[in-house]
Parts: sequence; C-alpha cells; structure tokens
Amino acid sequence: MTMPGDLPLSFSQERLWFLDALRPGGTEYLLPLTLRVRGKLDVAALSCSLDAFVARHEVLRTRYRSREGVPVQVVGKPQPVPLPIEGVAESELDTVVAAELTVPFDLAADLPLRARLFRLGAREHVLLIVVHHIAFDGASWDVLAAELAELYRAFHAGTLPELPALPVQYADFALWQREDADTRLAGQLAYWRERLAGLSPLELPADRPRGPVWDPAGAAVRVEVPAALADRLTALGRSRRATPFMVLLAAYQVFLARHTGGTDIAVGCPVAGRAPAEVEGLAGFFVNTLVLRADLGGDPAFTTFLDQVAGTALEAFDNQDVPFDWLVGEFEPDRDLSRNPLVQAFFGLHEVPGHRFRLPGLDVEESDVDWTAASFDLGLQFEHRPDGSLTGTLTYPTALFEPAAAHRLAARFQCLLESIADHPAQRLSELALTPDAELALLTGWARTPGYEVTPGCFPGLFAQRAAETPDRPAIHCGGQELTYAQLDAAANRLARYLRASGLGPESTVGVCLERSVGAVVALVGVLKSGAAYVPFDPANPPGRLAYLVEDARAAAVVTEERYAGLFAGTGCPVISLEQTADSSSDSPDWTVEPDHLAYVIYTSGSTGRPKGVQIQHGSYAEHAQIIAREYGITAADRVLSLASLAFDGSLEQIGGPLLAGASVVLSDPLFWEPEELAGRLGRHRITSVNLTPAYYRELLGVLTPRDPRVACLNMVNVGADVVTAEDARRWRELRLPGRFLACYGPTEATISSVLHWADDADLDLPSLPIGRPVAATSAYVLDPAGAPAPVGVPGELHLGGLRVARGYLRRPALTADKFVPDPYSTGARLYRTGDRARFRSDGTIEFLGRLDRQVKIRGFRIELGEIEAVLDAHPAVRAAAVVVKDLPERTLVAYVVAAAGEPDFAALRASLRSQLPDYLVPAQWVAMPALPLTPSKKVDRAALPDPSADNAVRAEPVAEPTSAVEHALADIWREVLRVEDISVHDDFFRIGGHSLLATRVLARIRKKLGVRVSLRDLFAARTVAELATVIERA
Repeated sequence: MTMPGDLPLSFSQERLWFLDALRPGGTEYLLPLTLRVRGKLDVAALSCSLDAFVARHEVLRTRYRSREGVPVQVVGKPQPVPLPIEGVAESELDTVVAAELTVPFDLAADLPLRARLFRLGAREHVLLIVVHHIAFDGASWDVLAAELAELYRAFHAGTLPELPALPVQYADFALWQREDADTRLAGQLAYWRERLAGLSPLELPADRPRGPVWDPAGAAVRVEVPAALADRLTALGRSRRATPFMVLLAAYQVFLARHTGGTDIAVGCPVAGRAPAEVEGLAGFFVNTLVLRADLGGDPAFTTFLDQVAGTALEAFDNQDVPFDWLVGEFEPDRDLSRNPLVQAFFGLHEVPGHRFRLPGLDVEESDVDWTAASFDLGLQFEHRPDGSLTGTLTYPTALFEPAAAHRLAARFQCLLESIADHPAQRLSELALTPDAELALLTGWARTPGYEVTPGCFPGLFAQRAAETPDRPAIHCGGQELTYAQLDAAANRLARYLRASGLGPESTVGVCLERSVGAVVALVGVLKSGAAYVPFDPANPPGRLAYLVEDARAAAVVTEERYAGLFAGTGCPVISLEQTADSSSDSPDWTVEPDHLAYVIYTSGSTGRPKGVQIQHGSYAEHAQIIAREYGITAADRVLSLASLAFDGSLEQIGGPLLAGASVVLSDPLFWEPEELAGRLGRHRITSVNLTPAYYRELLGVLTPRDPRVACLNMVNVGADVVTAEDARRWRELRLPGRFLACYGPTEATISSVLHWADDADLDLPSLPIGRPVAATSAYVLDPAGAPAPVGVPGELHLGGLRVARGYLRRPALTADKFVPDPYSTGARLYRTGDRARFRSDGTIEFLGRLDRQVKIRGFRIELGEIEAVLDAHPAVRAAAVVVKDLPERTLVAYVVAAAGEPDFAALRASLRSQLPDYLVPAQWVAMPALPLTPSKKVDRAALPDPSADNAVRAEPVAEPTSAVEHALADIWREVLRVEDISVHDDFFRIGGHSLLATRVLARIRKKLGVRVSLRDLFAARTVAELATVIERA
C-alpha cells in the first residue's frame, strides 16, 4: 500500500498533467457516463456507494500539484462525493448534461470525479458521472460497474459490502512503473528506437489550415460495417493468421496512405497497460498507446501488406511496456503544439460493453453522451456488436475538418473495406476508395461543356472580323495604331510572301521583334500563311537563339535589320516586313486546317535546354473564341497586353480580343514601371488587363483607394503564378472597380484552362481557388495510380479537351510521359501538369503548388506557398518569397519586400508564429528592395541570393542579455538546461528543452522573479528575449 505524502505520477499521468498546465481550463480529457435508472431509486444508497467507491480507490481522491516545477500526486482522506439532485424535463436533459461537460477540473484542488443526479420523474432518474482521464480509463468503467452493483446492494439492504481488499493502489503502480525503469525497459526501448527512427508527422489533407496550437473541439460520424462484410473480413484475416484488429488496422493504414500520398504510416493504438496482475481491479489511468508503423512502399497486394501489419503488431505487443511518453521525449523533444506528438491518427477495436451496469431492483440503461473531444487529426474506434456487425466512430477536430468532409471520409472507409473483401489480392493503389456517388460528383466537376463557337481557324475568323469592323482600331503600340483592315492587309502581304517562299503547313517561321504593331502583323501573317509561328526574344543571347532556330527547324525568321546579325551563323533566311511591301494584300486563297501546327512556344526544360510546345490551329482558334467569351470581352473593350511575345500569354491577350473585335494595346518597356502603368491604364481607358501576381502586387503599391486611373477597368486578370486570397482582398480594400479573376493554365493546354471569379465569400479563405475548367475543357485531379483523387485529397492536376497540345517538338519520350491517354474520353489525351491540386467541396479546384516545390525539413513536409500566403497577408509586406537553402543544413529562408521602410523581422516572425506551426517559421530572413522576376514576370526563385552577413537576419541571432529580467531568465535556463552559452535569441526547445524542463523553468521564474508565467507563454515566447518581453508587460 502507498505511503502518505508527495508521490510521483505515472508516465501517462505526467503527460496529461503537462497538457492541462499547457491548456488550463480544457475539457478534452473528461470521461463522461450517463446511466438512465428506472424504478424506485434509493438515492442515499447510491450516494453511499459513490463515497465508498472513491474511498476504495485512492486515485479518485488524489490531487495533482507542482513542487518546484515537478508534478506530484497528493492522496487525500476519504470524503463524501457531492451528489446534487436536480429535477429536469426530458427536453432539458441534453442541455444540462452538455453544460456540465463545459466545466473543467482544477487538478490541484478538485477531486477528479464528480456526479450529478437528474430527476425526470418519481421513478426515473439519470446519473451523470464525470471523471478526469488522469484518474480513469475505459477499463475503469468496468471496475466501477462491478463494484457499484455490490455497493448499492449492500447499502440498500443495510449490510456491509462484500468486496475484497485492494492489494495495491494506483500510486503503487506509479512507483513500480518508475522503479528501475531504465534498466527494466532497456531492451524494449531499443526496439522502439529502431522501429520509429526517422518517423515524420502524418499530413492529412484538411479543409482549414492547422493553427499554431491544437484545438480539441471535436465531432464524430459513424462507420457501419454490416455483419456479412465483417464476416468476410474476419475470414480474410483468419486465412493470413491475422485477427480482425489487424485486418481493420491494415485497412486504416491503407486509407491514410491514400489520403496523404505517403508510404510511411504510423497509427496510435491502445493497450490496456494493466500489468502486473495486481492492478486488474483498480480504477486509474493505465492504458498505454503503441505506435504501429507500416511501410506501404512498393504498392504490395493487400494480403502481403496484411502479413506485414500482423507481424508488426505482434512485435509491438511484445514491447508494450515502454510508456508512450518516453517515446515522445525520445523522438519529439521539440514539441509541436499544433498536433498530437508522434502519431496523428488513432485506431482501436473492442467489444461492445453491453449491459455493464446493474443495480438490484432497477432497470439501468447506459446511454450515449453527445460530447466529443479530438486528440488526433483522425481517430477511428470500432466496437463488435452482438449481431456480428461492427460500428465505428470516426472522430475529427472541427478546427480542421468540415462535417461534410468527415462524412465523406466515413463513406470512403466503408468503400475501401468492401473492396478489400472483394479483391484482397489487389495492389493497394488498385483498391477502390471513392464511392460511386462521389466519383460521379468528381466527374461532373471535371468537365465543363463547350460554347457554340464558329468553326474554322484563326486566319479565317480574323479575316471575317476585319471585314465586319474594318475601321475599328485593332492594335495600338508606342504611338502607332492599325485598324482591323490595315492589320488584315499587312498580315496578308506577309502570308503571301511566305507562301511564295515555299512556306506553308507544318513549316516553322521564327519571329524576332520588339513589342510593336509589326510584331502583331508578323503573328497574324505567319498564322495566315498556314505555317507555325515561333516567337524568339531578341534579348536572348545569340547562342540560345541559335539553339532555338535549330531545334524548331525554322525555315525563316521574320525580324528587323538591327537583329538580323543575331542569326548570321544559323543559315536561316531572314525576312523583314519591308520586304513584303510588294506582295498582294488580298485574302489568301488557301485553306488552313485545324490539325495544322499553329505555333510553337518554348518553355524551360529540366535539362537546361528549352522544349518546344506544339499547338494546333484548331486548338488556338477554339481557345481564342472561348476565352474572349469567358472574360466577357466585346468590341467595346480596350485590352492591355503585357505578356512577353515569347510567352503564350501574349497569344491569348492578342488573339482573343481580336476575334471579339476589341482594341489591343500592346505594352512597351515603360509599361513595366508601376507608376507609368497606372497612368497609362487611365490614359488608354483600359478595360481589361492581365498581370502576374508579382507585378500585380507592385501595381497595388502605387494605387490609391478608388484610384481614377483604373476607373475604366472591368476586369483584372491575375495568373501565371500563385494567386492568393490576399491578392483579391487588397483589390477590394482599395475599392477598385472591376471583377478580380484568377486564372491558371500551362502552355501545354493552350494557355488559360481554369478560371475563378473572386467574390466576397473568397475573401476570408486561407487560399484562393483557381476555379473551374473553362468551357470545353476537362480538369481531373488524379492520384499516382491514375484514379480520381477524392474531394479534398491532393493529386496531380491533369487537363484535357481539344486544346491539349500536340506534344513537345521532337521529344517523343517526354511527350509520351506528359501526355497520357484520357480514360474518360476514347482517343483523347490528358496533359499531366506536374501541379498538386485538389477539388474543394464546392467543386472548385485549389492549387497546392508544384510537385517539385513540396519540401521536407525536420521531418515535416512543407508547402512553401502556405508560408508565402501568410506573409503576403501581412500589411507590412509588399511581396515575399520563401525558399529552402542548404546552409549547410536545409533551412527555410524568407525574402521580404517591405510595404514601407525596412521590414521588421521580429514582428513578422511573431506574426507567423501566431498563425503557423513553429516548423513553418523561416529560420533566416532577407530584406529585398524588390523580388527578382523572370522575363515572364514570375518570381525568379533561383536568383534569390543566399543569406549572408550583409543581407540576412538570423531567426535566433547571438546576443547577450541586456535587461535584469533577461539576465535572470538566462541564468534560469543555464541551471535547468545545463548549458553555459545562452543567447537571448536561442529557442528553448532547440537547445535541449522539453515539456518537463519547461515546468521547472516556470517554477524558478516564480521563485526568482515573483511572476507567474504559463506554459503557453513559454511555448509562444521560446527565447529569453521574447519571454522577458512577456514578463515586463505583465
């Protein structure tokens, strides 16, 4: 039996005590029970029974206090358990029970058990018992059920209870657990060290971003497994020498892998932890959590994977005595407060308790309590039912998941179980995960019907438009202007000249001109000739131009005299527009077919050599008509084209408006100055403009609220890079006119393919969707096996439709890799974009970044765009980029352009820490006057400089204490951490601190400075400097 005085906590209790200290007032570890009692209840006997039960089990009359930062348990003397009785109506019962479950325990002052009795009538009562998990677990309810029946019988009859004396108490177990633990558990701990090395957190796709601190508010949905299906799964397990628990666990790990895209899946599973045998009859917190890790690499058959899971489970059961909290300290000393340590998913299977509670002469029914707390990103617990079926409860945090998403998860797990039962030998990737109803929804979202467009190709359609509106201005640049008739005539002369030179369908003609009306003449003229237009940037070095000419097999280059020398060594004929003056301006008398090559656009290649994307005439003509209609462009519009002529965006910004009869204003280099652009938007009465996000943000920096320079704008189109919700918010905040459009589209799918018109509902979203596929386009999000990724689950975005490119010029292997058969349209193809995306629950697509921009640091998978979005939303930031640098360790580096003056990195770091987990906060920061841009005006991440002593600010700069409080805190850290060299910017948890040492720091602060600081304060302010600021402001 235990000795009086301060006693240590068990390892499991210590973790709950720490979490309670971290989140005081929390209710996530309450264990409630309601018993509906019908009959003539002896209230006095019931009250005496509760008193006796608490008196027998010391853990239920124990308080938990701190001694110099070390938690101890103090066992109190037996005392009556208050049992207030309250008359309530049936309709009020749920409300009063729910209210009781909002009341936390004060572990230092309260007993960890309380009870209330609700009287519904003379012969009907409801008993509510609430216990804190630090003193109770699931098996403890069985102890209570058995003893309460005997205690009530005896007190009701006026006799003494016949219960055996308890050989030990919970505090004895805690002492035993700690006694020689290092030696006794050394072998088991070695097993877990090997088994869990290199474990990364599970990254389940959620509806909302994870906050910096875990929110335990939860909800649950049911997962029903009929008896027939349960029998088939049991038989499958029996054939592989696996228990039903192992079969369901394997299925759950497949389910998690298919949702995360990972192959290394760890799940927490409970074990009773009631060894030695003397503790079987004790109430208390004995349950331990095992980490069952599975390797799904290689995409094995489910039966093969089940064998692995069964073997792992048996090994884990043989090593189950190591407390979960030891493993946390071993593998995750730098606690991430945004998630459960080590495992983020939980699984359990147990027998349904049945009719546990029996009181003599009474009908007792255990009823469910509508109350759920979430300790994990996802928890799934199954119960065996008497009829052979299984009932599962899928628990989820409401801070991460919407109810609709949770119901979809439940339906998918049921679908997966049926597929496993039907096809146990299938590979894991082939097992059905998405129910038919959800597949139909995804297929409908992925396809957008087409508009009725005028058949034909761009040359004929433009000629038709020119004949209808000959005198309207078609193109304006640098003081020059051509009407539709003039542009058509000049283009016809070039087309006839090219045809006379033997050029036509499938020939390629380079165009190397500055932005000018002549450049547009060249574009339209080459297309009218039937040859393929290949733009070259005259700013490119001669070597690159020579490569492009050779790779494109250019039969000629249209240029001007000052650039002719760039092609002197290529052997390629050079043509100037002046040479075409004597050609006829009559419309061509030849036909351009839809399957003829229209243009080749070169994009960067992974080998360092650009690759040419081939787009056919039918694709371009359809796109130009559809995009003008999608954007709402009419003959009344004046459209500004800013895109480089070497990029396909220019083809959309010129071709679509021309077929609509609008006027195109072609930018010259001065347009790239934000102030100059703003002025010209007004002077040219621009109604539509397309900008990259980086340049859009520069423009916003010079605009004022209701700026008259953009008064004519009907639409601002932002695309070609990641567009954030903050981009749309800033447009609204400045009260600027026109609609905000986010567009997405790769060259390989003929420019803009997915669009989203932002509205007020988008402004509060953490990220802006890229929208829905444009007309006559399909957009599928597919998993690695080529199956549709479920709603909310990331996959690779694939684009389809008639506008998919022919392929890469003379790159058959790359074409075969990136352009794959469309399983949903016979004979068609899909383009694999290499972009991560997912369908949101409203049917819009959310862009999640490049597959090759997902990085891993400190074991965490990180989307750099998530950090950039938070920085972009900060009012002190004009623009930001985040990259990973090897310095030599992989380090997050933030590059910031301040809205005004110099960036305040301390404030920015604090802002990020208030919104993101610690591992998403950059370690180094660099101030930039502007972010470097590529020629297409995207952020040039490769050009961002390495941090140096001249430009970087370390997240934890070396600095000595300067104030009395900082000196005192530094001394405390030296004592507790046993580290002499302490900088005021060192992160407590990165120089050896962990949760228990944190409590000792707080105790010393109280003693030395006379100030109470909470654990949450220390986790938020992790450096001496930050914590000193908290104390000085208190």
